[in-house]
Amino acid sequence: MVKLVIRYMIVNIAKEQLEYDFYELKLTQAQVADKYKCSISAIQRVRRKWSILLERSKPHPVKFIVSKEQLEHDFFILGLSQNQVCKKYNCREDAIRRRMREFNIVLDPSLKRTSQQQRILLLTKTELSMRQQSILVGSILGDSHIGKLLGVQTKNANISFSQCIRRKEYLEWKLQELVPFSRFLCIDKSGEGCSFETIRHPIFNVFYDLFVKSGCKVIPFNISEYLDDLALTVWWQDDGHLSSNSILCTDSFTIEECQILLEAIKTNFNIEGKIKFQYNSVTKNNYPRLNFYRKDHILLHQIVDPLCHSCFKYKCLDNQS
Repeated sequence: MVKLVIRYMIVNIAKEQLEYDFYELKLTQAQVADKYKCSISAIQRVRRKWSILLERSKPHPVKFIVSKEQLEHDFFILGLSQNQVCKKYNCREDAIRRRMREFNIVLDPSLKRTSQQQRILLLTKTELSMRQQSILVGSILGDSHIGKLLGVQTKNANISFSQCIRRKEYLEWKLQELVPFSRFLCIDKSGEGCSFETIRHPIFNVFYDLFVKSGCKVIPFNISEYLDDLALTVWWQDDGHLSSNSILCTDSFTIEECQILLEAIKTNFNIEGKIKFQYNSVTKNNYPRLNFYRKDHILLHQIVDPLCHSCFKYKCLDNQS
């Protein structure tokens, strides 16, 4: 028993009682001092005399242990960030950094501001398939937009896709075809349209450099190298129009670019077309469009009709009224 002269009062506190207060009741020093009507410094002196350690003063009972293989799996396969790894193992970030130095695990600094999906694809060096490339080329020729966020740390491009809500199934088909580069589908607030976009990735910079100049979509001179049956079909579904002949809307392209497209179609598919201007009553301008007549009209549909999505069967020759 120790006698403390505190606030002009003698207070008797047994060691067992103090241990009970701290370890069983989980009281703080302030609460114990208030209980015995004494100062906190008096409680601290008694603790030191009896070597009573508080929970926070005790060493951590469990040492953080993780293998090099597990950390490499977390970072390079799962694509987790340091913060996510800390949460996974419920440890401090400096503990993770110590293990990284110990195992000589080095992360690319450029990955710090990327999403987990981007990190996984960059670390695993995932490439686009030929089918995915064809869908992207056809989409860029059609309704899709390719762009970059300028003025920020990331300089990688992404591609966005949109359709009216009636063509949602077609957009879902594109999204599934472009996995794992595609993100989730969004419905407009109006409920009349839907859209999705790819992640920002260096792999799309090739398409950006090919199809964008000074912020505007252009047609490269070597477009014939990228235009195959599937690309032509996706382009037709996005911008094709069927009447007595077949029309590909190319309103955003110049006459010279339309000529490049016609030459590419002739080279790759032996289909000849003509440029015909169409007047737009809204903008009050004439726009060049690609028109295909007679046998070329039939040859075009022999290629695109078998590959058309069910949403666009009305654009197939067999359904022409």
